[in-house]
This record gives sequence, C-alpha cells and structure tokens, in this order.
Amino acid sequence: MPQSPGGKLHIDECTEAFKYYSDLNTDVRKPVIHFSLNPSPKDELTTNQMIGLAQEFMERMGYGEQPYIIFQHSDIDRRHMHIVSVRVDGNGQEIPYRFDLKRAIAHCREMEQKYGLHPPGESDTLQEIAALHKVDYPAGDVKEQVKRTARTLIERYNVRSLPELNTLLELYNICIDEVKGVQNGEAYHGLLYGALTDTGQRVGTPFKASRLGEAFG
Repeated sequence: MPQSPGGKLHIDECTEAFKYYSDLNTDVRKPVIHFSLNPSPKDELTTNQMIGLAQEFMERMGYGEQPYIIFQHSDIDRRHMHIVSVRVDGNGQEIPYRFDLKRAIAHCREMEQKYGLHPPGESDTLQEIAALHKVDYPAGDVKEQVKRTARTLIERYNVRSLPELNTLLELYNICIDEVKGVQNGEAYHGLLYGALTDTGQRVGTPFKASRLGEAFG
C-alpha cells in the first residue's frame, strides 16, 4: 500500500496512491479534487512558506492524511498554488465535498488573520478581474480559457444564484446551461460551461462542470 505522509510523495508515487485510494471505493464518481490558494501579491512568501500554508489548509479541509500534490503557478499575474488530492480515505470512505468552496474561503480568511497576511482587498480583486480577458474561441485552448476566467470570477464574486452567475460570466463570453434528465434509469443534474462570441452566440462544444473541477458545480 502506498504511504501518505501529508503530500510529501513524489508525483509518480502520488499518482499511484491516488489510484490505490480510488480503487477502495469505485462508487465515488469524482474521486479527484482540486483546490487553489491565491496569496496576496503584497505577501512576499517563500516557497517553503507557501508549502506550509498549503499543508495547513489541507489539514483544515480534512485532507491532511490524504496523498496530495502541490503545484505552484504564476499564470494569473501572481504566484499561487494548485493542490490535487483524492476523495476516498484509507478506509474506503468517501470524503464529502459539499460546501467545500465556502469552507475553503472561510479557512483562508482565518489563516490570513493567524499569520498576518493580506486579505483580498477590493483593489486586489478589481486588479485581478481587470486582468481577465474575454474567452477568445478562435485563439484555441477554449477549455483552459473558460476554466481560468470562470474560476477567478466564482472565487472573487459572491454570486447567489445561477442566473446571477450567468450574467457575470456572459461579460467574459462564457455561458452556463443547467441540464437535467434520466439516463440508464438514473436521474442526473449538472451544468455545462460553454463559450460565446462577442455577439452572444454559442460556439463550440460545451464542457461538463465535472471536467473543469469541483468549484464549478
């Protein structure tokens, strides 16, 4: 059995551990989960400090004993971290992810106070939003464009309904469609994210929310 020392595994070992844990409960339809941590640019954190924050965050979220991988990126004009883990524990039990986004935001605010870090102020949010670009379908890599822009908007705005979120995303050439139905005798309910032209016309093939990540519904 692969060991899980709080994310201190090599990426190949983590991949093996993810499969081992997932195989313990094949009824979990979406076993992999993704988190994103975005410290303020005002906080000049070292790589070790960022890793420490990521480890504490995973402890708080209930994934401290799970295998996980931390990636550091600078693709939104700031250093930030992506953390990938698995939602099946060592006993084969599913780790619930409902309300994870709200819990994650609450823990981030608590950690900011604990370590004297800068919370995302209005100027930071506006600067980050201003740096976003509308989805440009002809430019290609539409899935990544939709994912990056939609995630930033979802995390930075406190939207209360799907229509409200749709109105916001449409400003960036993104639309959401709610889909319901019955397939193979089982009811399903999900969201599809798609791209729009500058005139508001749908273009290309939409993506299931599950393909983008847990934060997308």
